[in-house]
Amino acid sequence: ESMTAVILSRVDHLDYELSETLKVASCIGYRFETEVLAHAMDCDSKVLGGFLDVLEKKNFLEVTSNEGNTENKMYRYKEHAVFGSIRTLLMGSQKVVIHSKILHYLEITGCMDDKLLAYHAEQSEKYQEAAMFFEKATAKSLDSYDYPTAYASLVRAISLRESDDYALSKFTEAQVKEANLRLLILKRSLGDILRQTARYKEAEEVLLQCLSDFSVKADEETDWRFKH
Repeated sequence: ESMTAVILSRVDHLDYELSETLKVASCIGYRFETEVLAHAMDCDSKVLGGFLDVLEKKNFLEVTSNEGNTENKMYRYKEHAVFGSIRTLLMGSQKVVIHSKILHYLEITGCMDDKLLAYHAEQSEKYQEAAMFFEKATAKSLDSYDYPTAYASLVRAISLRESDDYALSKFTEAQVKEANLRLLILKRSLGDILRQTARYKEAEEVLLQCLSDFSVKADEETDWRFKH
Protein backbone atom coordinates (compact mmCIF):
# COMPACT_ATOMS: atom_id res chain seq x y z
CA GLU A 1 0.00 0.00 0.00
CA SER A 2 1.41 3.39 -1.03
CA MET A 3 2.08 6.23 1.40
CA THR A 4 -0.61 8.32 -0.30
CA ALA A 5 -3.17 5.57 0.20
CA VAL A 6 -2.25 5.29 3.88
CA ILE A 7 -2.57 9.06 4.37
CA LEU A 8 -5.91 9.24 2.56
CA SER A 9 -7.19 6.34 4.63
CA ARG A 10 -6.35 8.30 7.78
CA VAL A 11 -8.18 11.33 6.40
CA ASP A 12 -11.22 9.20 5.54
CA HIS A 13 -11.53 8.23 9.22
CA LEU A 14 -11.65 11.85 10.37
CA ASP A 15 -14.86 13.71 11.16
CA TYR A 16 -16.15 15.76 8.23
CA GLU A 17 -15.18 19.11 9.81
CA LEU A 18 -11.61 17.95 10.39
CA SER A 19 -11.10 16.63 6.87
CA GLU A 20 -12.57 19.83 5.41
CA THR A 21 -10.18 21.87 7.54
CA LEU A 22 -7.23 19.99 6.07
CA LYS A 23 -8.52 20.37 2.52
CA VAL A 24 -9.18 24.10 2.74
CA ALA A 25 -5.85 24.72 4.49
CA SER A 26 -4.05 22.95 1.64
CA CYS A 27 -5.23 25.72 -0.71
CA ILE A 28 -3.46 28.31 1.42
CA GLY A 29 -0.22 26.38 1.37
CA TYR A 30 2.07 24.07 3.30
CA ARG A 31 2.11 26.77 5.99
CA PHE A 32 -0.95 28.81 6.84
CA GLU A 33 -2.33 31.30 9.35
CA THR A 34 -5.51 30.55 11.25
CA GLU A 35 -7.08 33.93 10.36
CA VAL A 36 -6.79 33.20 6.64
CA LEU A 37 -8.17 29.70 7.15
CA ALA A 38 -11.11 30.95 9.23
CA HIS A 39 -12.07 33.37 6.44
CA ALA A 40 -11.74 30.70 3.76
CA MET A 41 -13.92 28.31 5.77
CA ASP A 42 -16.44 30.92 6.97
CA CYS A 43 -15.73 29.51 10.41
CA ASP A 44 -15.59 31.08 13.87
CA SER A 45 -11.95 31.33 14.96
CA LYS A 46 -12.57 29.61 18.30
CA VAL A 47 -14.38 26.71 16.67
CA LEU A 48 -11.58 26.44 14.12
CA GLY A 49 -9.05 26.47 16.93
CA GLY A 50 -10.69 23.35 18.34
CA PHE A 51 -10.45 21.58 14.97
CA LEU A 52 -6.78 22.51 14.65
CA ASP A 53 -5.99 21.28 18.17
CA VAL A 54 -7.43 17.87 17.30
CA LEU A 55 -5.51 17.72 14.00
CA GLU A 56 -2.32 18.62 15.84
CA LYS A 57 -2.89 15.80 18.33
CA LYS A 58 -3.52 13.40 15.45
CA ASN A 59 -0.15 14.40 13.93
CA PHE A 60 -1.52 16.02 10.78
CA LEU A 61 -0.41 19.54 11.71
CA GLU A 62 2.00 21.37 14.01
CA VAL A 63 2.25 24.95 15.26
CA THR A 64 5.28 26.81 13.92
CA SER A 65 4.67 30.25 15.43
CA ASN A 66 2.06 32.42 17.04
CA GLU A 67 4.25 35.53 17.51
CA GLY A 68 2.52 36.31 20.77
CA ASN A 69 -0.90 36.15 19.14
CA THR A 70 -2.80 33.19 20.54
CA GLU A 71 -5.66 33.64 18.06
CA ASN A 72 -3.66 33.84 14.84
CA LYS A 73 -1.27 30.94 14.98
CA MET A 74 0.91 29.76 12.13
CA TYR A 75 0.55 26.05 11.34
CA ARG A 76 2.19 23.71 8.89
CA TYR A 77 1.52 20.17 7.76
CA LYS A 78 3.52 17.65 9.75
CA GLU A 79 4.82 16.10 6.54
CA HIS A 80 5.01 17.22 2.92
CA ALA A 81 3.48 13.89 1.91
CA VAL A 82 0.36 14.71 3.95
CA PHE A 83 0.09 18.13 2.32
CA GLY A 84 0.51 16.72 -1.18
CA SER A 85 -1.96 13.89 -0.65
CA ILE A 86 -4.69 16.12 0.76
CA ARG A 87 -4.42 18.53 -2.16
CA THR A 88 -5.54 15.74 -4.48
CA LEU A 89 -8.90 15.46 -2.69
CA LEU A 90 -10.28 18.81 -3.83
CA MET A 91 -12.43 19.10 -6.94
CA GLY A 92 -11.78 21.92 -9.40
CA SER A 93 -14.92 23.86 -8.52
CA GLN A 94 -14.15 23.58 -4.80
CA LYS A 95 -10.68 24.99 -5.31
CA VAL A 96 -12.02 27.94 -7.29
CA VAL A 97 -14.39 28.92 -4.45
CA ILE A 98 -11.76 28.46 -1.73
CA HIS A 99 -9.05 30.39 -3.57
CA SER A 100 -11.55 33.20 -4.24
CA LYS A 101 -12.15 33.53 -0.51
CA ILE A 102 -8.42 33.47 0.23
CA LEU A 103 -7.83 36.15 -2.41
CA HIS A 104 -10.59 38.31 -0.94
CA TYR A 105 -9.08 38.05 2.53
CA LEU A 106 -5.58 38.92 1.29
CA GLU A 107 -6.92 41.96 -0.56
CA ILE A 108 -8.99 43.35 2.31
CA THR A 109 -6.06 42.90 4.71
CA GLY A 110 -3.70 44.81 2.44
CA CYS A 111 -1.43 42.01 1.26
CA MET A 112 1.48 43.46 -0.76
CA ASP A 113 2.79 40.15 -2.10
CA ASP A 114 1.73 40.48 -5.74
CA LYS A 115 2.91 37.01 -6.72
CA LEU A 116 0.88 35.46 -3.91
CA LEU A 117 -2.16 37.47 -4.99
CA ALA A 118 -1.55 36.42 -8.60
CA TYR A 119 -1.39 32.76 -7.59
CA HIS A 120 -4.74 32.84 -5.79
CA ALA A 121 -6.35 34.92 -8.55
CA GLU A 122 -5.22 32.39 -11.14
CA GLN A 123 -6.48 29.48 -9.03
CA SER A 124 -9.78 31.38 -8.74
CA GLU A 125 -9.89 31.49 -12.55
CA LYS A 126 -9.70 35.29 -12.44
CA TYR A 127 -7.05 35.37 -15.13
CA GLN A 128 -7.14 39.06 -16.02
CA GLU A 129 -6.75 39.94 -12.35
CA ALA A 130 -3.91 37.44 -12.00
CA ALA A 131 -2.17 39.02 -14.99
CA MET A 132 -2.52 42.45 -13.37
CA PHE A 133 -0.82 41.20 -10.19
CA PHE A 134 2.00 39.62 -12.21
CA GLU A 135 2.46 42.96 -13.99
CA LYS A 136 2.74 44.69 -10.60
CA ALA A 137 5.27 42.07 -9.50
CA THR A 138 7.22 42.75 -12.70
CA ALA A 139 7.35 46.48 -11.97
CA LYS A 140 8.61 45.89 -8.42
CA SER A 141 11.31 43.53 -9.66
CA LEU A 142 12.43 46.07 -12.25
CA ASP A 143 12.65 48.74 -9.54
CA SER A 144 15.19 46.54 -7.75
CA TYR A 145 16.94 45.56 -11.04
CA ASP A 146 15.95 41.93 -10.54
CA TYR A 147 15.57 41.21 -14.24
CA PRO A 148 15.28 37.40 -14.07
CA THR A 149 12.34 37.64 -11.66
CA ALA A 150 10.80 40.46 -13.69
CA TYR A 151 11.09 38.31 -16.82
CA ALA A 152 9.38 35.32 -15.16
CA SER A 153 6.50 37.47 -13.86
CA LEU A 154 5.97 39.23 -17.17
CA VAL A 155 5.93 35.95 -19.12
CA ARG A 156 3.15 34.73 -16.81
CA ALA A 157 1.21 37.98 -17.27
CA ILE A 158 1.41 37.76 -21.06
CA SER A 159 0.47 34.08 -21.06
CA LEU A 160 -2.61 34.71 -18.92
CA ARG A 161 -3.80 37.64 -21.02
CA GLU A 162 -3.33 35.71 -24.26
CA SER A 163 -5.03 32.52 -23.09
CA ASP A 164 -8.10 33.98 -21.36
CA ASP A 165 -10.54 33.14 -24.13
CA TYR A 166 -13.56 33.47 -21.84
CA ALA A 167 -12.80 37.08 -20.92
CA LEU A 168 -11.98 37.98 -24.52
CA SER A 169 -15.30 36.52 -25.67
CA LYS A 170 -17.10 38.90 -23.28
CA PHE A 171 -15.11 42.00 -24.29
CA THR A 172 -16.61 44.76 -26.38
CA GLU A 173 -14.80 45.69 -29.59
CA ALA A 174 -13.16 48.63 -27.82
CA GLN A 175 -12.01 46.39 -24.96
CA VAL A 176 -10.51 43.88 -27.41
CA LYS A 177 -8.51 46.67 -29.05
CA GLU A 178 -7.34 47.87 -25.65
CA ALA A 179 -6.35 44.31 -24.65
CA ASN A 180 -4.38 43.87 -27.89
CA LEU A 181 -2.57 47.16 -27.35
CA ARG A 182 -1.72 46.17 -23.79
CA LEU A 183 -0.28 42.87 -25.01
CA LEU A 184 1.94 44.71 -27.48
CA ILE A 185 3.20 46.99 -24.70
CA LEU A 186 3.87 44.04 -22.41
CA LYS A 187 5.74 42.15 -25.13
CA ARG A 188 7.85 45.21 -25.90
CA SER A 189 8.69 45.43 -22.20
CA LEU A 190 9.64 41.75 -22.31
CA GLY A 191 12.05 42.50 -25.16
CA ASP A 192 13.58 45.33 -23.12
CA ILE A 193 14.09 43.00 -20.14
CA LEU A 194 15.74 40.41 -22.38
CA ARG A 195 18.17 43.06 -23.64
CA GLN A 196 19.03 43.99 -20.06
CA THR A 197 20.03 40.37 -19.42
CA ALA A 198 22.09 40.23 -22.63
CA ARG A 199 19.66 37.82 -24.32
CA TYR A 200 19.84 39.85 -27.51
CA LYS A 201 18.70 37.22 -29.98
CA GLU A 202 15.56 36.46 -27.93
CA ALA A 203 14.94 40.19 -27.50
CA GLU A 204 15.11 40.70 -31.25
CA GLU A 205 12.67 37.83 -31.84
CA VAL A 206 10.17 39.28 -29.34
CA LEU A 207 10.40 42.78 -30.82
CA LEU A 208 10.03 41.45 -34.37
CA GLN A 209 6.91 39.58 -33.21
CA CYS A 210 5.59 42.86 -31.76
CA LEU A 211 6.06 44.56 -35.13
CA SER A 212 4.33 41.66 -36.87
CA ASP A 213 1.42 41.72 -34.42
CA PHE A 214 1.10 45.49 -34.80
CA SER A 215 1.04 45.17 -38.59
CA VAL A 216 -1.67 42.49 -38.44
CA LYS A 217 -3.83 44.55 -36.08
CA ALA A 218 -3.39 47.63 -38.24
CA ASP A 219 -4.50 45.67 -41.31
CA GLU A 220 -7.53 44.33 -39.45
CA GLU A 221 -8.47 47.85 -38.38
CA THR A 222 -8.19 49.11 -41.98
CA ASP A 223 -10.36 46.23 -43.27
CA TRP A 224 -13.00 46.88 -40.61
CA ARG A 225 -13.19 50.58 -41.44
CA PHE A 226 -13.40 49.84 -45.17
CA LYS A 227 -16.29 47.42 -44.70
CA HIS A 228 -18.20 49.80 -42.41
